Parts: sequence; structure tokens; C-alpha cells
Amino acid sequence: MVNQNVWDIGRWAAVDRVSYDFMTRYIFEKMSSRCSFQGKRILELGCGTGRLSYLALKNGATSVTLVDSSYKAISLARGLFIKEEADSYSIIHSDIFEFVPNEKYDLVFSAGLIEHFREDDRPRILRRHMDLSQAECIIIHPTDTMYSAIFNRLPQAIKLYGFQQSYSEEEICHYITSIVQVVNYDSIRFHPFYTVPMFHNLEVANRFFDRIGCGKVFGGLTLTYVQVSS
Repeated sequence: MVNQNVWDIGRWAAVDRVSYDFMTRYIFEKMSSRCSFQGKRILELGCGTGRLSYLALKNGATSVTLVDSSYKAISLARGLFIKEEADSYSIIHSDIFEFVPNEKYDLVFSAGLIEHFREDDRPRILRRHMDLSQAECIIIHPTDTMYSAIFNRLPQAIKLYGFQQSYSEEEICHYITSIVQVVNYDSIRFHPFYTVPMFHNLEVANRFFDRIGCGKVFGGLTLTYVQVSS
């Protein structure tokens, strides 16, 4: 299960409002380059602050549904959407595996979620994305690199983010293609300085090295896109 206490205690418990930092904008740009949000009913699993879903709503989504098991995350997301039309969004406090929607969604996505699951729950959380989508899925996750493996074991990283174990692109592809009939599938790496101290949030540096192709090899984040057969 996800370490929901990471949101509910410590650093995140003291956060009252969220901002649209470089990381949020960059991830959303990568998502937008892969698919349109226009006219779609969207579900975000493990929504955290809800910033990506909010941007999806502002970029044409018909409605967004956000699900998270953390009270703190839900509180932050509700604060973000407070001025939006009530029928344009739904924010639900629930365990992801226990969430039961009335229908499937056009697009299901998550960012920074799947790496928090262990052992048998690894294929299970991927199946959850596929089961809830009738068309498309986007999954943003840390790339499986040597540095990522080291970072995930650092005491400070565990304190801030809880348990993390990156998936390789091959592992995700194997799980997903065994679950659903795939119409289109691809995986791209980006953000070469993800989690690297001093460079993590340097927008110009990350964009530059992505632009010249370094992100394709050394990218610390991976976007996995899946179009499923409805």
C-alpha cells in the first residue's frame, strides 16, 4: 500500500497551499504532447495536490475525478478546486483499490504513484489503471536507473517520499501488455536532473539537456502512454 502518512505528517503536513512549480508544468507539458485533454472525462489516481488534474480541467477536460488515500492530499486538492464549477470535478478520499466508479474514464493517469507499491501490488496497481480506462492511460514514474536505486534508499528520501522502487520500462510493458489489448504504446524519458541535488529544479538546464537528447538516455522520469482497445 502507499505510504499515505508521508502526506499526513512531517513536511507535507505543514503545507497550506500549493504552487505550480517547474516540475508540475514540465510533467503536464509532456502529458499534453502525448494526448489531448479536450472533451475527456479524466481520472487521476493518487492525485496528491491535484495540480495536474486542475491543469487538465483548464485545458479542455469535461470533468476530472481525483482519488487519494491521504486526508492531507485531499484537503490540498479541494483547496485548489474550490472556485471551480461543482459538476466539473470530484475529489474522493479512498484507497485506490477500493474505489468503485460508476463508469470507465476516457483517460486515467497518475504521476509519482506506482513506485510506492511493493511486490504483488506492482502489477496490481498497473492493472488498476487499465481496468478503469476505456481509451487511454498515462503513467509518470521515476526511471529505473542506478542513481534512482541509490536515491530511493537515502534516509532523507524515505522520510520525504516513503518507500519507492522504480519500474524498468520492460517491466511495465510486460505487465501492461499481459493485461489489456494495446492499440498504441510508447515510453519516453525526460528530466535528466530529476532528484539530482542543485540541478533538480533548474528549468533552463533540464530543458536544454532534454532538447539536445540527453533526457532520452539519462532522463530521471519516464512517461508511459497506453492506448487500449475499448
